[in-house]
Amino acid sequence: MLDEQMWCMGAYIHSAVLSAVEKNLAGKKSKANYVEKPFMQEEEINTDRAKEENMKKVKAVFQSLEIMKANFELSKQG
Repeated sequence: MLDEQMWCMGAYIHSAVLSAVEKNLAGKKSKANYVEKPFMQEEEINTDRAKEENMKKVKAVFQSLEIMKANFELSKQG
């Protein structure tokens, strides 16, 4: 759905025109490239990275809670 929206907004056309114009004007010095991956695919990659980062944070919080529990139990005994 996102790719359809981007196509309607002209993001792919903008990328194509920009890269064509720059390659004609700058020649071999041109740094412009057409979009390599669909925008939707990039969004999925970013979502996966965010999920991984959130899981790391959850694990860190869980470990700190376990440490706090162990410290509490030790202080209760002594």
